[in-house]
Amino acid sequence: MSKIPENASARKPLVIQFAVSGGGVKRHVLELAAGFDRNRFDMEGVFPDAALSSVVAGDRESRYQAAFARLGLTAHTLEVPRWHSLRGDLRSLVALARLLRRLKPDILHCHSSKAGLIGRLAALFGGRPAVCYTPHAMYYAGQRGLKRAIYLWAERLLAPLAGAIIAVSDSEYRELRRDLRADGRLVRINNGIGSFAKSHDTAAVRREYGLPATEPVMLTPSRCEPQKDVRTLVLAMAEVVKASPGATLAVAGEGSLRPGLERLSADLGLAERVRFLGWIENIEPLLAASDVVILSSRYEGLPYAILEASAMGKPTIGSDVTGTRDCIENGKTGFLLPPGDVEGFAREMAFLCLHPRKREVMGRAGQAMVAEKFGVARMIRELGDLYARLVS
Repeated sequence: MSKIPENASARKPLVIQFAVSGGGVKRHVLELAAGFDRNRFDMEGVFPDAALSSVVAGDRESRYQAAFARLGLTAHTLEVPRWHSLRGDLRSLVALARLLRRLKPDILHCHSSKAGLIGRLAALFGGRPAVCYTPHAMYYAGQRGLKRAIYLWAERLLAPLAGAIIAVSDSEYRELRRDLRADGRLVRINNGIGSFAKSHDTAAVRREYGLPATEPVMLTPSRCEPQKDVRTLVLAMAEVVKASPGATLAVAGEGSLRPGLERLSADLGLAERVRFLGWIENIEPLLAASDVVILSSRYEGLPYAILEASAMGKPTIGSDVTGTRDCIENGKTGFLLPPGDVEGFAREMAFLCLHPRKREVMGRAGQAMVAEKFGVARMIRELGDLYARLVS
């Protein structure tokens, strides 16, 4: 499709990015905002402030609003409760509908299950823009029993309100086809990232975070919440240190489970071997300073942490779950293990600690995989083409 000339009098379609989560969701939205074709679309954002500030320790310059301002884009603040709250969610829904009526966007792109719930309903009363919905891992995927059934039913009920439901990996696409029964609305657009060319003083980074200068450092960029299952890695470290006594696991993330995980580490005699670093906004230097990157999640969409690690030449270990299995080639770029497999994680963590040459080989293979399959330019182009189809 040809680009709209810059002097064209026709109004360009306005796309609103609506996100209520940080982490990989934020990385995705900011990649879109930085790379979208401004000759084809206008773009603005709608994000909470207090809800995200309560779970991450970043300063104001690290928030969505500041990032959009640096890109010359407008961002609106709309508070959304972090957890489900009928009164708070209804208040956010009404506020978003009013904002949509005022802005008159052509497309509302909702990121995460919570944003998808509020955004799709708000669009009904806010001028009915075309809705894109990227779950970035469905919330129901991490639930069991009646709770899972309720959230899955809600997703099926709301599916017709989105013009497109975007899966960010091949395995998530297959899962959503099976679960949502909305084939005509499902689109597969793999997450993508740019290259990491900047060099880092890894010795200085390790000193900054109190990590050993020469012993193996394994990093898990994970919130301390049930989805990420950091407990499995803490338990695995009790076995890893028997084979590699100087090895350290660095946990980069905050969350409700952190106090309990710290107590578990102390009880296992691992207080010096498992380091809780808290929320780190710019994870890139820590990735560069680590030897192995691990994600023990119970479910994912397509984790940016693994893509970023592979792009920087780091071997990876992950749970064999939706999304993660798409970006680890088992035995080639890293290792895949069943969720919660303490023994398996311990075995592969110890193996990579003890074999630096294997780390280098897997790291190079990971770089090649990311360059081939997960380029950011392809992701932005495919999303732009989808936007154009929705407003044509």
